[in-house]
Amino acid sequence: MRPKLVFLVIASMSLLGRPALAGEQAVYVDGNPRAKLIVAEKSAPPGPIAERTINGYLKEQFGWSLPVATEASEPGLYIVAATDPAHPLLADLARQGLSLATDDLGDEGFRIVTREAGNRRFVVILAATPAGFKYGCQELVFFHLPATVGRATIDWPIEVKKRPEFAYRGIYMLPCWSQHDTIASWRRVLRFNSEITVNRNWFWLNGFPLLKQYGGDYAGTDLSKPENVRPLIALCREERMKFYIGGGWFTWHHEKHSGGSIDRGVQYYLDMIDLLPGAEGIYLEPAGEGSEAKESVWRERTAAFERLAKTVCAKQPQFEFAVAIGKFNAQGYRQAVHAIDAKRIFWWWCWGDPILQRALDEHPLVLRWHTNVRMSDYHGSCDPPAERELALTGIATSYDPGQGFGNRWNGYATLWGAPRARDFHPHTMPYFYQQYWFRERCWDVRLTEERFAPRLARRLFDADVPAEAIQHYVTLSKMCGNPRAVKEHALAPIDAFVRTHADRGTPRNRDTLARMREAIDGIRKVRGAAKAKVGQASSLSQAFCLSHASSLSPR
Repeated sequence: MRPKLVFLVIASMSLLGRPALAGEQAVYVDGNPRAKLIVAEKSAPPGPIAERTINGYLKEQFGWSLPVATEASEPGLYIVAATDPAHPLLADLARQGLSLATDDLGDEGFRIVTREAGNRRFVVILAATPAGFKYGCQELVFFHLPATVGRATIDWPIEVKKRPEFAYRGIYMLPCWSQHDTIASWRRVLRFNSEITVNRNWFWLNGFPLLKQYGGDYAGTDLSKPENVRPLIALCREERMKFYIGGGWFTWHHEKHSGGSIDRGVQYYLDMIDLLPGAEGIYLEPAGEGSEAKESVWRERTAAFERLAKTVCAKQPQFEFAVAIGKFNAQGYRQAVHAIDAKRIFWWWCWGDPILQRALDEHPLVLRWHTNVRMSDYHGSCDPPAERELALTGIATSYDPGQGFGNRWNGYATLWGAPRARDFHPHTMPYFYQQYWFRERCWDVRLTEERFAPRLARRLFDADVPAEAIQHYVTLSKMCGNPRAVKEHALAPIDAFVRTHADRGTPRNRDTLARMREAIDGIRKVRGAAKAKVGQASSLSQAFCLSHASSLSPR
């Protein structure tokens, strides 16, 4: 039986200063925190998770954090991390009738409930696992803690119960197409992946000469050094995400690493696992993007895949594999891959639609590809997770510089690599909007855009920003993909709003408005370049016509 883990947030109204208004409990007022973070067991997982997720967010987004204490002995508002149901605080709440049950929450679900006991008020987050704790903490600070420069509160009351509708939420990451990016940038991206509740990171490392004997195209970059990659893996484990070593399978960079040898190609990944302890999976991209390899080729490579999988899983039974597969692969090939392992190999159906092509009839673990841009009629889909996809194991989204990030000013595609560091920020529009829409639909596929908007507003804007802010943000996000079609009369009110509120509010609020300004300027830049190009073409056309008419004039 799995031990029960309980995260407890204890809120007691401060006896000093003005009382909290109805419907809220003060957390921070006029430069003074009105709450303390109690970490009952610093060595237990919820302690560090609570400090990183709650205090880390508050410090970054608002510029303040909660003082950390070891007990709740004085009147005040307390946020307490405790894992043992026998802990005095938990035991007292249980005696007063609070159920600490977590059996129906699964591996990643959580509950948030509020309770009163005398002059103390409690917000309790319940979860069965550390991952559930993290998501509960995120829910609290992202969506139930409205804040301004001088004040922050917690909603009251709260009654929330959530668990993700897709167990597997991956992300396809291609550092090879932005090979000069810094480790600081990759850490920022991985932390954002944790924020959007990704639990598997497919981190393409082919091409980086981490193992000198296999070579690589990207010598001298940050990701070419094992001592830089290992902390990224540690970060993922701290955030309860799995790190997959990603790459080709006798394709792309892996073709060079293998040097034409099947045995060498297999050994490359075995050596990578030894080099990067803590990695919990491998993502492989064999042939099949638009066309399939010959049968003699795929049979040899599939036998090698089986050898790799069985060798790894014999030592690490919980190790996972994800493999790109789809409608262009021969049925015989798919049957052979299915036969290798139906419990630890996830099919990423990235060429076609896994529902229309009935992929689940062939294999029980199937993922759909969520893209940032429409690449073709068979490369996944930009649509968020949908109700018709609930039978799938999960969805894999994208952080793919080769595909691009949805805009043309700094989210352009750099397939085959970038000449210099891009360090693309995941808060950039429309990427942030797309990924948060993905996040929220992974937890509620029936969520409408109307219900999504106020949640997104809580994450992006201060509580005193006008209500129309979120509609401006959403509208602007949707403009980014086709800037040439944007009319100035549609952009003007958004521009006016941003000009009015720029540089106001908390760091979070200012960051959101800066991203909006960047998008407005980017749209105008692309649109202006397009007009200039049309004007140049028109001038050339006119010059040609005049020249042609002159040549035909009678002499």
